[in-house]
Amino acid sequence: VPPENQTMLTLPRLLILDDDDALRETLIEVFSREGYSIFQADSARRALEIVRTSCIDCSILDVHLPDSCGIGVFREAVQLQPGLRGILTSAAGTPALRGAAMEAGAFFFLDKPFRLEPILGLVARAVRGESRPELPAPGSPPWIG
Repeated sequence: VPPENQTMLTLPRLLILDDDDALRETLIEVFSREGYSIFQADSARRALEIVRTSCIDCSILDVHLPDSCGIGVFREAVQLQPGLRGILTSAAGTPALRGAAMEAGAFFFLDKPFRLEPILGLVARAVRGESRPELPAPGSPPWIG
């Protein structure tokens, strides 16, 4: 394969799971522009179908879904694809929820709304296999990477 075509074969594969259509579409647009191969889902059921049939490098998972909890989806996804990295998000992030996400092995937990720069950096770090950053202490400003 000529070197200029090799990158097309190795695009990082990103799963975006969120029932908020506008946010999901924005993330798809941004990460597509950054060169990711995108898989999208608006339900836990669909996300797990994708993980069963496609190799995924990283996932962005909303915690609060109409049909499940994103943390449970992430746990199941990791059983299907050990080593899968996940960034969990929630508009109602509590310390207990953050703790549960990290205990499940999440790479990071981001409170919604979030800016795009941090999530771009987090996904890039996750795909490169870097260690996960520390979560901000409770009451401190959100992580901005």
